[in-house]
Amino acid sequence: MNHFRFNTLFGDCTALFAGMILTLAFAPFSLFPLAVIAPAIFLATLLSISPKRAFWRGWLFGVGLFGTGVYWVFISIHYFGHASILLSLLITGLFIAILALFPAANGYLLNHYFPYNGNRKILCAFPALWVLLEWFRSWIGTGFPWLTLGDSQINSPLKGFAPVFSVYGVSLIVLICSGLLVNAYRHRRNKKILSLHLLSILAIF
Repeated sequence: MNHFRFNTLFGDCTALFAGMILTLAFAPFSLFPLAVIAPAIFLATLLSISPKRAFWRGWLFGVGLFGTGVYWVFISIHYFGHASILLSLLITGLFIAILALFPAANGYLLNHYFPYNGNRKILCAFPALWVLLEWFRSWIGTGFPWLTLGDSQINSPLKGFAPVFSVYGVSLIVLICSGLLVNAYRHRRNKKILSLHLLSILAIF
């Protein structure tokens, strides 16, 4: 049963919005709770839709995240590389579109191989795929390790996990919290399960 009601347009816009607000989790804003909330919203938009639609929503999420998070690429190309505004916009837009393919792949693979909305999908597959794709993004070609989710936690209690589990381990922990948040909402009518999930997030932090 789908506990979230995201019709086509609303779900698409919600995924885009979730990507945009995730940027605020990073410096200089450092609103680190958004690193849990934004992926949880994104995950909620992926539940009970086709893999093709999940790919599209993942791409929109990526456009929101990288569109607001890598604007400095335009500044580098235009002001320091002395390229024209049009060329700088074109290169930056293409760069954002390519980076957005990573969360798009997350959405597609998640719903293709895990079509049922259970704990395995929400608490295991979603975090694992995200971190795997983060790692892949960090070294493919020349690599682009910016906006790795774990980096958003340098001012949060989760920073203590970094020396032990690395930045990718922190990303995984954050995403498990996102999954717990989604599950808490899915089981909001069951106060015992709701409390268990929320207390688990609190315990992790």
